Order: sequence, then structure tokens, then C-alpha cells
Amino acid sequence: MPRPEAVWPRLREVNWEKTLKGQKSHSEYHCVLPMLVGCYRIFLLQTVCFGLLFIIWQALNDVGGWIERSVFALAIPFWTALYECGYHILTPVSWRWRVQSVLRWLLIYASPAVTFVLVVVTQRAQWYPPLFGWDEATWQPAALGVHLAATLIVLGLALSPRPQNPEAMGFYPSLERAPPIGAWVFWLSVIAVCTACNFVMMRAAADCMEGLVNLHKTRGLIAFFEIGVLLCPAVLCFSASTLFFMNLGTSCVGAVLGIFRLGGLRLFWYRRGLGFIRVPAKVCSKLLQGRDVDPTPADISDKPKFFKDTKWWKKMSDSELEGFVKLWHDMLKDLRERDLLSDAEHFELSFGPDGAAAARDGNLPRLLDPAERFNHLSNALPGNKEARRRIITLARSVQMQPLPSGLVRTMPALTVLIPHYGEDILYSRENLFGEKAPEELLRFLCEYYRDEFENFVERCTSAGDSEAPLSAEDKAARDKDIDRRLCEWASLRMQTLWR
Repeated sequence: MPRPEAVWPRLREVNWEKTLKGQKSHSEYHCVLPMLVGCYRIFLLQTVCFGLLFIIWQALNDVGGWIERSVFALAIPFWTALYECGYHILTPVSWRWRVQSVLRWLLIYASPAVTFVLVVVTQRAQWYPPLFGWDEATWQPAALGVHLAATLIVLGLALSPRPQNPEAMGFYPSLERAPPIGAWVFWLSVIAVCTACNFVMMRAAADCMEGLVNLHKTRGLIAFFEIGVLLCPAVLCFSASTLFFMNLGTSCVGAVLGIFRLGGLRLFWYRRGLGFIRVPAKVCSKLLQGRDVDPTPADISDKPKFFKDTKWWKKMSDSELEGFVKLWHDMLKDLRERDLLSDAEHFELSFGPDGAAAARDGNLPRLLDPAERFNHLSNALPGNKEARRRIITLARSVQMQPLPSGLVRTMPALTVLIPHYGEDILYSRENLFGEKAPEELLRFLCEYYRDEFENFVERCTSAGDSEAPLSAEDKAARDKDIDRRLCEWASLRMQTLWR
């Protein structure tokens, strides 16, 4: 198979019009079966809760018999059979595994159906197996007990986790760990709240069915048909409300977990310039892959825990401190080259020309100085919104729990092809100052990015400062360089491809 770099240059040689003529470039299928197979435990638990509501209502109102109360156990064979069929349709497994699954369903998961037949036979047909010499008074409760025990055991087996990749096929994703106890508690709590809220609706539906039976005195298949007509809307309402409660619970719990795990609370303080003194240690331990900075030096060991981060530079080795200072300065240099910082802001945020030596002596920028931790440091952050966002993102990302593990070179490669249709990617002087094209584009950029344009002018002015007079050739070269920088500055803010 040819490598991608050998195929890409030949893409322009493909006759796309002829290749795609009369046919779609892709096929699209919509199927609910994977959703039912993947979430069958949730639907099974939902059906069991729905049946419990009717059983409770029947017991309180003395309606129906044990046959009507036992029929809900058939939901277990139904959902497990749907899972087994869908799993074998969607998964390429061997015939040995398919036969094992069928036998497992027949011998285990179909047992509530067998015990339900036993209950019907003993309750309705008045027939009892000639075993143990038991009479009617003994067989009926025994059949109900066996049916209840089989239902509970099989329900537990159906809701328990099962291996999804029995033959260790390589293309299957592997789960790093089993679902935690908190996940089970969450879903059971959602189902419990949903069932409690739907109890009123279930009672109304049950009252309608009782009134129908008492009014018409119907029996046989017609009664089952009429009751089924009333039962279908109740099932639909219960199912729809279950999805609502699941989405509501997922949104609430997911928002809380996201705030704590992704640093949402820290973001509130970072935007106000607080909490940055914890950033150096996290950068060294997680980004620079140094040791975790935990040792407490002697000069602060007797201080309260609240002041554990005060002198962070004394808890770092020389290599760690130099690595953090270099990373910090590289970030500030990139922001300055993009005209997101002014010269004054770049100076206030940096450690100065001495770098790590100045940091070792406690000469720190205000943003990282523990002495300023109780002051309002929002003015210590740069004025440009994009520069503030990037600095805050760095501080927030290193404190996320957990960070992705592994090396960058082991990450999967992504290739993005962006088509463009003859537009100018890098603006030229004619695009900005042409006779036919007005200067509205440059005027708009200067107004919209006012602070960045001022930083750009400051950078160009400081780079071109010279007391010696310039010759005509040097002036022309300087003007040409300024035009090039201005075109690049405008392209960075207007053209995604150039960015």
C-alpha cells in the first residue's frame, strides 16, 4: 500500500467529476439498534421500574392477581434477547462465541419465562407437577417463590458488566478501568427520582385501566387489547420522562465535575490575577516532566499550610527554575512577536535580563510574586484580551486533573486539507494601498485591533531606531521591510490559512 505522502501529490490528477458522477461520495445509514444494544441495561432498569409501579398500585388497590404481577419479569428475556441479537449482528465474532451466547440466553436469561409459565399453569390451569407429593396449597406459593428468585438472580446478571471483547480483537477499544461505584450510584439515583416523579402518572393510568375493566366487564383478548391501548401512552410518557431526568442529571453532575476537574473555580481567580504562584511548580512537574515539587525547605517548614506556596522558587532545583523561566520567557516572546504585548507589559511580566538568577533572589514579576497575593492583580495581566486568555489558559491547563498521559510523539497524527479558491492568502501592498482598492480594510483592522496595532508600531519603531543617518538604499530597504511586516500583520488577522 503506498504511503500517504506518495498519494497526496496525485490527488489533483483524479477526475473527480467522472468519479462521482451518478453516485454519492458516501453512504449514510440511520439505525436505532446500536443505541438499544449499547444501552440495554438502562432500558431494562427502566422497564423494571415501570413494572414495579404497577405492582405497587395493584397491591394497594387489590387489583389483579399474581399472573398480572409476574408478567413484568418477561422484560428481562426480551431485553437480553435484543442485546444478544444486536451484538451478533453488529460484531464479527466466531461461531463458537455465538453458540455460547445462545446457550447462555436459553439456560440463564430465559429462565424467568419458564418460571412464568409455571406460575400460569399453577394459578390458571390448576395443574401441578406430580413431584414431591405437594398439593395446591403448596405448589402455588412455591411456583411464585421460584419465579421471584429466578427473576432477581437473572436481573442481577443482566445488569452486571460483561466482557465486550471476548476474543481480544485488536481493533476494539479497551477500557482503562471498570465503571466506578459512583457511576452506578448516579444512574440508580436518576432512575429512583424518575420513578418517584412518575408515580402520580402511573396511578392515573392504572385508575383508567381499572375503570375500563369495571365498566365494561370485558374479558379475554378484547380486555387485553383495550388495556394495551391505555398502557402504550403510559409507557411512552414514562420513557420520555426518563430521558429527561437522565439528561438533567447528566447536565448537573457533568457541570459540577467539569468545574472541579477542568479548573472552573480557578478560572474565576485567574481572571483576576490570583493563584499564579502555583503555576511554576505545576509546569515543572507536568509540562517539563520534572520531579513533583513537594519538599518543604527549612525556612518555611514551621509556617501554616496556607503559606506553603509562598517561596516557590526555593523549592525548585536550578534546572527546574531555569526550565520554567525559559518557558515563561518563550511564551512572552511569542506574545510580543504577535503584537499582543507592548514593550512595557513584556518587561513587567518577565524576570529581567538575569532570568533564573533574579528569580532565585526573589526578584519576580508581580503576577508570580507571593507578596502580591492579597492584592488585586488584574492590572498585572496584560490589557490585550487574547494575551490574557493565553496566559490564563496555561495556568488553568497545568492544574487540570488528570492531564493526558504519554509523550507528544506518540499522539496520532492529524492531517487537515483546506481548499481555497484563488483568494489572496498573504496580502500585498496593492491589496492594502492599491488605487482600485480603498483603504477600508486597513482602517478596519487598525480600529478593531487598536492595541495590537499600537504594539506593532512600537515594535517596528524600536527595531528601526538608529541615530546614524540612513542612505537612500537603506531607507528603501527599511520601507520595504515595514511594508512586508504590515502585510503579514494584516494577513494574520484576516486570513486563516496564513495564520
